[in-house]
Amino acid sequence: MNFDTKYGIIWLPEFHSLLYARDENGMITGPQFYDKYDATVAYDEYISKWNQKYVNISFIEGKDAYEFVCYQDPKKSHSKTSLCLYKNALDKNGVFLKEKNNIKSGCRLRIYYKTPEGHKRIGILLSTNVKIISVKDVIPDSYEDIIRKISNL
Repeated sequence: MNFDTKYGIIWLPEFHSLLYARDENGMITGPQFYDKYDATVAYDEYISKWNQKYVNISFIEGKDAYEFVCYQDPKKSHSKTSLCLYKNALDKNGVFLKEKNNIKSGCRLRIYYKTPEGHKRIGILLSTNVKIISVKDVIPDSYEDIIRKISNL
């Protein structure tokens, strides 16, 4: 876990990968942590307390890769600190490209952790606000821009 004192953001870049699934209600995506402990801490201490109305997922598309940013909007939720799930350099040619149109229609968040057999999930599904934007369209000083800057320090 990393904490940025300037912006009051706790960010978790340490998850293994993103998983995608689909059920009768649409797309599901979420980070897969390396172990149960990290996934449980992220979920129990932060994500389980999020108000679904303010949960945002942004997919930021580059030429060959994309970034995943997921957070509870701190301006709307009036939270003093904000947890952000962030991963960059994700392969754009895999599931993301195949499911892009379904993702645009809406995506719910689920937390996973890696097991020898594959993966297990933690907690409930959270509804989210989803957007897919180009790297060149990231608004300066937006939450997505701040996270990208912090992660590259």
